[in-house]
Amino acid sequence: MNRFPNRVLSLILAVVFLFSAAGISFMLLFKGTTVFATTEINTIQSVKAYNYKSDGSIDDQITSIVSNINPFKLIVTVIDNRFTMDDIYEKNSSSSVTSESSPIIDETIINQFSVSINTDVFCPVAAPNETIVKKPVFSNFKSVKGDSVSYTITFDRIKYTGKEGNIKLGISYPTQFGLGRANLELEVYELSPNKSSSSYDSSSRRNRDDDDDDDSSSSRPDIAPPTPNIIVSEYSYGGGTVTAASNFALTVKFTNTSKKLPIDNIVMKVSVPEAFTMTSSSNTFYIDKMSKQSSVERTINLSVKPNAEPISHPIKLNFTFEAVIDEARKQYTSEQEISIPVAQLDRFLLNPVEVPAEVYMGEDSSVSATFINKGKTVVYNVTAEITGNISQPGQRQFIGNVEGGKDDSADFLISALEPGTVSGEIIITYEDANMNVNELRTPFTTTAIAMDVPPVEGEMAINPEDMPPDTAVWYKTVPVWGWMVGGVVLVIFAAFTIKLVRARRQKKLEEQDEDI
Repeated sequence: MNRFPNRVLSLILAVVFLFSAAGISFMLLFKGTTVFATTEINTIQSVKAYNYKSDGSIDDQITSIVSNINPFKLIVTVIDNRFTMDDIYEKNSSSSVTSESSPIIDETIINQFSVSINTDVFCPVAAPNETIVKKPVFSNFKSVKGDSVSYTITFDRIKYTGKEGNIKLGISYPTQFGLGRANLELEVYELSPNKSSSSYDSSSRRNRDDDDDDDSSSSRPDIAPPTPNIIVSEYSYGGGTVTAASNFALTVKFTNTSKKLPIDNIVMKVSVPEAFTMTSSSNTFYIDKMSKQSSVERTINLSVKPNAEPISHPIKLNFTFEAVIDEARKQYTSEQEISIPVAQLDRFLLNPVEVPAEVYMGEDSSVSATFINKGKTVVYNVTAEITGNISQPGQRQFIGNVEGGKDDSADFLISALEPGTVSGEIIITYEDANMNVNELRTPFTTTAIAMDVPPVEGEMAINPEDMPPDTAVWYKTVPVWGWMVGGVVLVIFAAFTIKLVRARRQKKLEEQDEDI
């Protein structure tokens, strides 16, 4: 009768022993692979974000992730207490690695780490001029606190889509680790420069929220959330400058900067300068409501006046909106200003060059170039220059400024270097109203004629081929002896004449004496 209880007791002890042995065996078999809750497995040690500049380089200042305009670089440092660096070295396939000499983790192990992100809120994007999105990089594996591993996950380019939500990461480990998948959630407003060395995990966030609720009944006063505001986060008008006497569409995107408060009853009033006029709409726009950190786009059609000054003209945007804070509706205002550069039409023209049809060798001829400013603004620093196969190339004239609707001219003297075709070019350089240096060119051509004797003004030029042939002169045909005989005869005739004159004079004197 007493044996039955003893047998039952023995059976119970055997079962307890069996389960104890099985428990110890399972504990030894799965040591280091126990899967805890996500918030206990991983701790976000630091979160850093860096904006990309307009030139494609990265700003070295840590920034908040609140903008949906430009992509940013995200670096998350994670601490996992489920395995150690020794576990990684044991899984390492590299035979040259030893634990004594600063082991290097095999790339095949690192490549088996992977991470996913909620792309509907934070979407990885490719770099400019690239089509492939870079994969997140796992790096900087090191021991922390002796029994945990720290590593970083780097997303090269992430863009916030503008939807509400936090960053959700799903981390997958190599299968041989037997750790499964870890899920992390990073709240956007936690990613700020002064949080870079803090601990980030969803459990700690929940604990802080609980603490806030507990402290609400304490002596610490409640602090109202920051005042909401509206800023112009992006605007476009076609790029570059808008031209006078043209139409363009201005698209403005404005954002509710508050991370906690929605706003409503929003009125945007647009004030344009004298250079612009609004077309197809009034200057007032109404938006019913905007959720926190959301954006709205509106398009404004504008016309540029023909006489608009070529400068950047400011457009003012005045916002009035309401928000409910501490169960009370309050009204706020915000003013933003954007600038639109205006360019005047360049209507500075150069007429064809006035050049004679023919020029003569050794004689200067005049060449004239006339230009006119048909635009509305002044043309500055006009300079004229002549080039070509002429005797004095490179002649320059500084004309100065030419007002709108006025004309002027530049005159040059040219002479040919050799007979034949003379060609050249007149170059006009000037600065428009936007201080851009421009250039006008016009060619010219004429013919050079060679002359031994320059023609006398008012007389016909004589062609040597048209002159009659030379004829012999009579005195060139008299021989030398003829000239000698002629000379003797001339001497005898002269002596006879002298003698005759003297005889007549003697006779006249004698007659006068007889009369006395």
